[in-house]
Amino acid sequence: MIRKIIPLFFAALVLSTTACSDDKGYDEITIAETQREPMTAQEIKTKIDESVQAGVHFTWRAASTRMVWSAILKGNKLATIGFGMTAQQFDRTKTSQAQNFQEQLVQMIAHYEGKTKEEVLMYSDPFLNLFDVYFEKQETVEALRRSSLVRYVEPADFRYFSVADTQMAPESSTSSGCGYDAQTLNIADFTTVTPNARVPWTFNQHQIPAAWAQSTGRGITIGIVDTGTSPSQSLLGSNFNNGASTGRSIQKFGTFVDSIWPWSTTTDGPNDRCGHGTSMAWVAAAPRNDRGLPVGVAYNANLINLPGCFQCSSRWVS
Repeated sequence: MIRKIIPLFFAALVLSTTACSDDKGYDEITIAETQREPMTAQEIKTKIDESVQAGVHFTWRAASTRMVWSAILKGNKLATIGFGMTAQQFDRTKTSQAQNFQEQLVQMIAHYEGKTKEEVLMYSDPFLNLFDVYFEKQETVEALRRSSLVRYVEPADFRYFSVADTQMAPESSTSSGCGYDAQTLNIADFTTVTPNARVPWTFNQHQIPAAWAQSTGRGITIGIVDTGTSPSQSLLGSNFNNGASTGRSIQKFGTFVDSIWPWSTTTDGPNDRCGHGTSMAWVAAAPRNDRGLPVGVAYNANLINLPGCFQCSSRWVS
């Protein structure tokens, strides 16, 4: 009797372990009905902003599968897959099974998408353990996130700053130079100089006002590589020459191609979205203005604005 029970036990065990997989060993993934509707681009941006405002460094790893999938859909259905058995296994040249790992993952993606490998694989990095793929299904994201071969799954072309375009605000006197609301500064934090510009207390700590007797930056051109400058701040635009700042120029360039595809030639543009670039440009060369706003260190210098990789694409938000 015992001899008959043992084979039956092992048969039941095999059936129980394969019940959730198909004949190729892939899990059968079911997405809850409440999670099937993709998030809007604005909802995704809001989630990212909430994380940053809470002082938490945002990563796609911490985002829900639905959010990652939605961002992939909003980013031309393109995803970047980083693979490797450990977090440190990112160098393709030092990973003996790199091609095998990639092949397994591409095959899995093709399975869940119901497509060929050639239809989903778009780009394979020759040096790093990552590749870009085209897909549409949330089940694919979930399957990748379950795989022990996957280090990360991220949207490759989600345009966070393009969503922010709809959030542009009027000019204000906040510290970044492009905030949504004006703020009242403590009178102990600044002094006022002609024609009506504010000098931050830190300038006096570094003896910058005293240095203006030697130079105000005239004849000097400052180049800033950052996130660009806000188009809503006219003192870094059409009113760059204002008050005691005269005879100078500001130039803005869009330098990074705004797509991962080699045939794209459209640049991402020079516009900041109320970020670090506007703040740095303001500190460097804001005019000695007559509007009660802070003055820059070199208020008579020319300025060239070159957006850097902070603005390239969503892959930098990770």
